[in-house]
Amino acid sequence: SYSGLQYIRLPDGLTCIDAWSFKGCTGLRDVAFPKTLTKISWGLLKNALGCGILTVRGVTTVYPHAFEGCISLQSVAFLQSLTTVRFSAFEGCASLQSVSLPETVTVIEFNAFQKCTSLQGTTLPKGVTKIGGRAFAGCVSLQSIVLPETVVQVGEGAFEGCPGMNVREPMRD
Repeated sequence: SYSGLQYIRLPDGLTCIDAWSFKGCTGLRDVAFPKTLTKISWGLLKNALGCGILTVRGVTTVYPHAFEGCISLQSVAFLQSLTTVRFSAFEGCASLQSVSLPETVTVIEFNAFQKCTSLQGTTLPKGVTKIGGRAFAGCVSLQSIVLPETVVQVGEGAFEGCPGMNVREPMRD
């Protein structure tokens, strides 16, 4: 465990970081991702992130378990380029209240946001075509989600265990 590590500034030009690199860095409060980073690897910050807000630019894929168990993460915003949120990427981020995904996202895989118990609502971008099974299962605070008309597949149990949730379709032009 690297509990003393509080801040990481990754250099410009960096495109890839090996899997599990910062797993268990429980004291970590802030990570500055360079805009050249194209993927957030398997388990990169699993059980690590102590900071509340994360903004990411340039990443196309968030790999499995990347932020799983980051219990202090409250908000995440992907500003451009992201196409896929892989399985269990944010699973168990109990404090996560808000997620902002860009229009480039097409797939949210199974368990991607499972057990994000503080997530209250979100609007999925127009490009999303697939929501995997159990993608939002156990998000007990989830009250509303807006599904774009581009969604053609919703996996089994995608919203299971979301007792107060209301699924809405967007207004059509």
